Amino acid sequence: MQNAAVSGKTNKGVPADETRIFDFLTKEQKEQLEVADRNGWIIMLHIPRPGRLKDKVNLAELMAIEEKYPNVKLIVAFMRLYRITENGTYINVVPKGYYGDVSDVTNIRESENEDITLMLYEQLRAFKKSAMDMKLSDADIEDIMYNNAKKLFM
Repeated sequence: MQNAAVSGKTNKGVPADETRIFDFLTKEQKEQLEVADRNGWIIMLHIPRPGRLKDKVNLAELMAIEEKYPNVKLIVAFMRLYRITENGTYINVVPKGYYGDVSDVTNIRESENEDITLMLYEQLRAFKKSAMDMKLSDADIEDIMYNNAKKLFM
């Protein structure tokens, strides 16, 4: 299967910019959603379409998943950004042009910096710096990074 970004179309022949969440949720993945719902599991979902979370189709389909599978802990996959705060307000700094026109989004600022990684990595990097600054012990870090997750999944 060709990558949609390379071919401009999904494996179902849908233009990449018009892809819907339910175009790439296969029958097997829908069954996984049902199992995840029964068990209260986490599903990490990458969302299509240029507007991402601003796109009305994406929002409607995310709401449909939430309504049909209320026990799923749905995570919309991590964006390429890092977060700063100014005057008590968070701002997501994203690569210029990566998320389309964000001029009307108050909590997004574009940057020419092309070294911005996924938000998850930026969060881990910020945690590491904070842990070092606060001189957290190995046990403190284990509680935060392992034991909290263990409690979530057990």
